[in-house]
Order: sequence, then structure tokens, then C-alpha cells
Amino acid sequence: MKKFFEYLNLLLLCASTILLVGLQLKIEGFILLLISVVFLLLCSKRFRKDLFLIHISIGILGITPITTDVSYVHALVMGSGILAAVGIPYVVSRLLYKDHLVSFHFDYRRKWYKKEFLYITATAVVAYFLIPFYLH
Repeated sequence: MKKFFEYLNLLLLCASTILLVGLQLKIEGFILLLISVVFLLLCSKRFRKDLFLIHISIGILGITPITTDVSYVHALVMGSGILAAVGIPYVVSRLLYKDHLVSFHFDYRRKWYKKEFLYITATAVVAYFLIPFYLH
């Protein structure tokens, strides 16, 4: 029976994400997200802990204004919301759960490969020249 509620929870989470982020239907999306959180109580403990982090992220993305506005203020607000959607589950995973479920694998002990260095450099150069045209 727990598997049924786990699959149901995944379905509700996907539907609420589409409503909140994709279609910007806040009321309907948050209702589905809340129902999904309630159904988490009927799932296994590990599944509940892991998926609750995703629920937090989707809830934060739901209140973040994700639009095509190119003003600096909106970029700051939207960037802050996206940073919170990644950062808060990371902090909860590390400090509250005491595990490393959310991790970012960077190997600082080795030198970067040439492809990695070129990718970062090319991305910065393209962004430097493209963003001024996009913002004006």
C-alpha cells in the first residue's frame, strides 16, 4: 500500500509543479502540493524525507515570479528565488537530516581539464557580449 501512495505522491508532485511553475496557476498548484505533502505521511520514512526536499523546492519556485521581465530588480528577485530553491533543501539535507542527499560534485584536488576550462571561458565570453543586447 505504501508503494501506491508513493506513486500517487509523485503524480501529484508532477502535476503541482506543472501548475505552479509552467502554467502559473498558484491556487490550484499549491492545493495539489499541499495534498501531496499530506500523502507523504503515508509513505516510507526515507521516501518521505527525500521527497519533502523536492516539495520545499517546488513551493519556493511556486512563489518565485518566473517571467520574461528583463529588469535588474526582477533578475535579482528571480535569481534569489532560484537560489533559495536549491540552497534551502541543501541546508536542510546537511544540517537537519545529517546526510549528503543533495551534493554538488566538484573535484578541487585535480587540475581542470582543457574542455572544462574552455567551456567556462566560452560561456562567460558569450554571456558578456549577449546580455547587454538582451537587456536593452
